[in-house]
Amino acid sequence: MHKISQQTAQAAEKHALASQKHGKSIEEVGKALQEGEHPDIELGKRIEAQGKSIQKQAQENHLKAEKISEEGYSTEAYLEYSQGHIDAIETHIEAVKAYQEALAARLHKSNNSQKPGEN
Repeated sequence: MHKISQQTAQAAEKHALASQKHGKSIEEVGKALQEGEHPDIELGKRIEAQGKSIQKQAQENHLKAEKISEEGYSTEAYLEYSQGHIDAIETHIEAVKAYQEALAARLHKSNNSQKPGEN
């Protein structure tokens, strides 16, 4: 049976906690998009939900990371943690893409609303 190092297991736990904080930041971006001078409620709610999803995935992943040491540093436990990490990354990518698409649409709309000759 293959094993991973204690340092790798500890890094997995730390990374899961960092992912939780990152998910909270994404949630806050979503909330901010729903407020202000030009709110985008739909996009804001979508990104807020994705941030919450990342936090949930990170919490579950933290438990998986803790299991690595509990299960004798097995590669199977580490692979389970890694899949959870991949899932959280995919959700993050979805949030970034949604934000980029909305920003591009907003910029396009802004550029088209300018009168000819305006800068």
